[in-house]
Amino acid sequence: MDLAKSFVHSVLPQKKITPGIRVLRQGWGQLHLRRSISEGVINIGGKTYQHGLGTHAVSEILIFLPEDAEIFTAEVGFDFNDDTKQNNRGRLVFAVKSNDEVLWKSSPLTISDKPVKACVPIKGLREILLEVDDDDTGIALAHADWADARIILKNGDKTWVEELPLPSGMDFQGLSPFSFNLDGVSSREFLTGWLIKSESNCEKDRVFHRICWKKPDDSFEVRCEVIEFLNHAAVEWKMYFKNTGEKDSPTLTQILPLDTRIKGSFFIPTNSHHPYPSVKLHYNRGSDCTLYDFQPLIELLLDNHPILFNCRGGRSSERYLPFWNLDCCGKGIVCGLGWSGSWKAEFDYDLTTDQVKMCAGMDGVELYLKPGEEISSPSICLLFWNRAEVIDSHNLFRSFMKDVCIPKWEEKEPLTLAVAGNLYALEKVSEENQIEVIRKVSGCGANLYWIDAGWYQSGVNESWPSGRGNWFPDKKKFLGGLKPVSDQAHKHGFKFLLWFDPEVVCPGTAIAKEHPEWVIWKNKNDAGLFNLGIPEARKYLTDLISSCIYESGIDVYRNDFNLDPGPF
Repeated sequence: MDLAKSFVHSVLPQKKITPGIRVLRQGWGQLHLRRSISEGVINIGGKTYQHGLGTHAVSEILIFLPEDAEIFTAEVGFDFNDDTKQNNRGRLVFAVKSNDEVLWKSSPLTISDKPVKACVPIKGLREILLEVDDDDTGIALAHADWADARIILKNGDKTWVEELPLPSGMDFQGLSPFSFNLDGVSSREFLTGWLIKSESNCEKDRVFHRICWKKPDDSFEVRCEVIEFLNHAAVEWKMYFKNTGEKDSPTLTQILPLDTRIKGSFFIPTNSHHPYPSVKLHYNRGSDCTLYDFQPLIELLLDNHPILFNCRGGRSSERYLPFWNLDCCGKGIVCGLGWSGSWKAEFDYDLTTDQVKMCAGMDGVELYLKPGEEISSPSICLLFWNRAEVIDSHNLFRSFMKDVCIPKWEEKEPLTLAVAGNLYALEKVSEENQIEVIRKVSGCGANLYWIDAGWYQSGVNESWPSGRGNWFPDKKKFLGGLKPVSDQAHKHGFKFLLWFDPEVVCPGTAIAKEHPEWVIWKNKNDAGLFNLGIPEARKYLTDLISSCIYESGIDVYRNDFNLDPGPF
């Protein structure tokens, strides 16, 4: 849960500095609380401690202070353990800094030195930097301790530093988790100068956050709507862009609802002092109707070797599934992108900065908004996991999906669908044979009767694909329309489902003849794409399908899409 909360806090505008810990740099491993870097009891010169920070040179730990902090105290030194007691050459220098000013600094300390006390006045400061340097002796076994580190407040109360919030080894760098370009300029360069307003409210098992940025001239608005889930270590958000001015907006490009950097010791040192990253990316192939559909794959994130993903043909799951699991040394993030169109994603690791890059969003977008026009981005969902095996993280994500994302049927989890195969080929459906089947299967326990493609007038060779664009019952097959069939279904206790593929228009069909200007054609022989971007066309198709649903007694509408939209 802590990882999710730290991420949400990185998204929300901070009205004031919140006390906490941020690891800016660490030569090896992860910062340990109340333990040494080797996970043992903190031990300096034979003296043991129950409180403190265990780190490793070269180290920089930023402490955000309470408003009434007056004094910082600690005992510092080399951690004495079975590994470091052989380190006779190493030296460590401890320092407390603020805004590049050295407030306190130790002399070089060795493994044989006793603990050194630091007592540093910090009144009026909002943050201090705890720094450990290797004094040019190398970082091998440079285990460093800030033992009994605490902050003394104005009223005399004392706070252990380890009790301040720590983002569980992952630091999101305080950046907004998204980016976009407006008029060719990245939002990272101007968004902090816009007017910002946020609000939050809690409902049952989640908290809704709404952050709105407005351009100073009130001509453009960006909104981020975030859902923080209280029963799962997960967060979800979506971006909205609105032209609130009186003229066309600047060009909007590079919409990346996920664009973040994660810092935290993600590499493993080797004997040759050339560390290698230990971040793995788990993902799956999509479905190309091949032997390898949904195959699980793993890639190691190497230094500055980005792994790129995109979909094919405008279908979101055709080449790869838009889900990834970033495995970072026993902790990680499952990422999902919600979008039914073209997308792109990039993952990379930078050894120099020890940062993992995560980017995902719309592919090839370049547009402007008319006055009053608003669009949304793909949605992003992140589920954080810690101290678990990868298979456990997959199960955590499945549990989240079942609990939060899957629609409930009468407040219960729906049963897995069981579908019986069709008795006739799709083109052979008729009023007579469908009523006959309904009567024969009556009482079988099914609750839905489903007619798929082929109920409309077909074209070439009377095949079901060639009739898409004739969205009315074929009078040769259904003399009285579909109502007699749905009536029989209802009489025998079934709901009635009917299939549509409304965005596909084949040559020679009613829509192709009556409104060819509403269809995007690649050529005169192949199916075209119905242009839902034309308001009149959208209204026509909505009215056409709505009347069919009403007149035919349809209970469940099934929308198919058997065309790659990308080439259009």
